[in-house]
Amino acid sequence: VAGGSWHLIGPPSSGQNASDYFLTGYMQTWDDGDPGSWTIQEGNPALSRGAGAAYYFYSDFTAGLYGHLNGDENAVFSLGNAGGSDDGWHLLANPFPCGIDIDNCTKTSGIAATAQVYNGSSYEKPTDHEIGPSQGFFIQVNQGSNSQTFTFPIGSKMSNGLGIFKDDEEEYDLMQITLKDNAGKSNDQLTVQFNDEATFDYDSQYDAHKITGNPIAGEMMAQITDTEFACVLGIPFPVETTTVAVNFTKGDESEYTIELERYLLDNIKVTLEDTETGFVIDLSETPIYTFTAEESKDGRFLLHFKSVTGVQELSDTDPVRIWNLRNEVYIQQDQPEEGIIYIYDISGKLVYSQDIDAAGLQKIQLNGPQGAYIVKLISGNQSYSQKIIK
Repeated sequence: VAGGSWHLIGPPSSGQNASDYFLTGYMQTWDDGDPGSWTIQEGNPALSRGAGAAYYFYSDFTAGLYGHLNGDENAVFSLGNAGGSDDGWHLLANPFPCGIDIDNCTKTSGIAATAQVYNGSSYEKPTDHEIGPSQGFFIQVNQGSNSQTFTFPIGSKMSNGLGIFKDDEEEYDLMQITLKDNAGKSNDQLTVQFNDEATFDYDSQYDAHKITGNPIAGEMMAQITDTEFACVLGIPFPVETTTVAVNFTKGDESEYTIELERYLLDNIKVTLEDTETGFVIDLSETPIYTFTAEESKDGRFLLHFKSVTGVQELSDTDPVRIWNLRNEVYIQQDQPEEGIIYIYDISGKLVYSQDIDAAGLQKIQLNGPQGAYIVKLISGNQSYSQKIIK
């Protein structure tokens, strides 16, 4: 086990105490209350198969196993969530002395499908659905669900020599951005994956709620609703044009970098907008953005996704895209033509107009009431219209 950081680990054998398994270091167990919290263990608690704990070692360490390596099916019972959307987290661990395919584990209907592992600085979805031997991981029970069960069947075991803390890439439609402080203390990750069965609401099959609470590290999370935030977010595919709001939480440092580290799509353009500075960057072309921060801010960043094949109400060959996120209307013009933007309410009344004289992404604040609007762009000798819903 690598020293100098926390690890989520659990025993693959029965009848062991903490001092039998890890002879030195510090141990914390996870309190499944609402909200959950860490509890420092100073004694020598018994360890249970299927249950995880957090361990810290100053230097590299090898764990010694004592007792019977049990390969039988294992289940964890009485899992619940009586709190809000960010509660209901439970720390489990692979109970087998081999890797498992977590997609072959079984769970009752109230347990979200997406698990999260700790990579040494932040939480992320396990790659290739694989969990190494002794690897701990978090699962979340959906709000209002109780008496849930997570089962590790014999059929989930793998014989591929998988090691702990596996970090291989999986070739599916996703993007992954990493937030790093420039002092090298920490990093945090946000993954957006594209699936034609996902929705813009919380989907337990494709989304993972954010585990927050590290005051030292800067954190970012996608905003699903005013009260739900995700570190893994599934959105419908194919994407035409959509925007995802990303919250930023400041850590100890004041300078950070956002980097697009994994991007396996060649038909979707992703643009990052910093609402604090107004700076807009095409991450598809320039994958690194550095910024300073004096405080945390909800919705500081916006991720704009645009399909290269156009949007529903515009021709595939049109050089214009029009969409909105809440009160913001976005116009992406790929040609440097002078023009005028008009916005009408559903009755046909003009509520906004503005001249434009450049290509690129432009943003307009829409202060009218909720409802349908028509955005019209007159550019050169062409007219483009798009219906939006605020």
